[in-house]
Amino acid sequence: MAELSPMMQQYMDIKKQYKDEILFYRIGDFYEMFFDDALTASRELDLTLTGKQCGIEERAPMCGVPFHSYEGYVARLIAKGYKVAICEQMEDPSKAKGLVKRDIIRVVTPGTVIESSMLQDDKNNYIASIFLKGNAAGICFADVSTGTAHITELKREKIVPAVIAELCRYHPSEVLMNPGMLDCRELTGYIKKNMTCSVELVKEERYAPGLVAISLENQFGRNWDETTSIDKKGLVRFAMAALLEYLHTTQIKGVDSTKRETFVELGPNAKLYVTEKLMTHDAQHAISNMEVKLNGEGSSARIISRSVAKGTSNQIFHPKAIGNNACHAHVQCDSIIMDKASISSIPEINANHIDAQIIHEAAIGRINDEQLIKLRTFGMTEEEAEAVIIENFLN
Repeated sequence: MAELSPMMQQYMDIKKQYKDEILFYRIGDFYEMFFDDALTASRELDLTLTGKQCGIEERAPMCGVPFHSYEGYVARLIAKGYKVAICEQMEDPSKAKGLVKRDIIRVVTPGTVIESSMLQDDKNNYIASIFLKGNAAGICFADVSTGTAHITELKREKIVPAVIAELCRYHPSEVLMNPGMLDCRELTGYIKKNMTCSVELVKEERYAPGLVAISLENQFGRNWDETTSIDKKGLVRFAMAALLEYLHTTQIKGVDSTKRETFVELGPNAKLYVTEKLMTHDAQHAISNMEVKLNGEGSSARIISRSVAKGTSNQIFHPKAIGNNACHAHVQCDSIIMDKASISSIPEINANHIDAQIIHEAAIGRINDEQLIKLRTFGMTEEEAEAVIIENFLN
């Protein structure tokens, strides 16, 4: 019996892990598709279908697109409701010994698109995560390309119209839902009939309370309920955890650039605690703009930003605290800069009331040499020592 060639066997091994996606498999200057994926892509993208010898009797159906212009093809597939897994060469083919190593770097879905060429400039691209239970629902909307997120907890005698109202408000391009939603035919029927979005069913086991707590703690820290204002007993925690897990699965390599816009208004005696952590490397670019208006008497805010920039990456932070009443606010930005990276930290404070007390601090510097030397006396390499220092700094 004929056997697949080593490269085609590699392709099949990767494809088994991404059965529901069209696999863009990088070979030189092209992303190639084979077998059923090739048949689908050639039909949907009007590509020429050819064949490739792969070690078995029949030639494998094949089509491809240039890697330097792949985004347009991916955008067309996403618009038609498909998901695309990007498989990249993980080493220089000219230096590879034997078969070139390849792996999935990300999965592109309608709600996780981050490339500006695939997005509309005047419209957010939201992904929604819904956890429905009885007459209550926890919903999270997020725009991965901007870092914007909205959460809401609903409890109504007639829950379906309330959920539909939220969906109509944000018009998500992709919806994650828990298995419990399948029993609500009124809601699933509305989504299928009236909304142009893809739907992803999240497995029940992903909503186990223990896994939910771990996901939220990994993302927001041990006191995630205080940091995010998410109720530890509410349903939003399930929706948020499912969304985080989905993003971790699809955004495997991470994103090359991000811009986060945050706006908060605080009423009387309201308290806000925000800890932002960020690490960039290579040529990544990150912008974080945060504006907090302390409008209520007795309101307070503590905003802490900690970041590490490596390679040639660039970071810009612009936290802004505005005291419009008797209030307290503390803005702190601390950053470690490495290699040839650049960081701009621009804390801004404004007081519009005589009893507004606002403080800001900012510090940017390299890793302390004394700390490195001390850790290396314990037998660590320089890279291991740097990793320990960075881990402690961010946490």
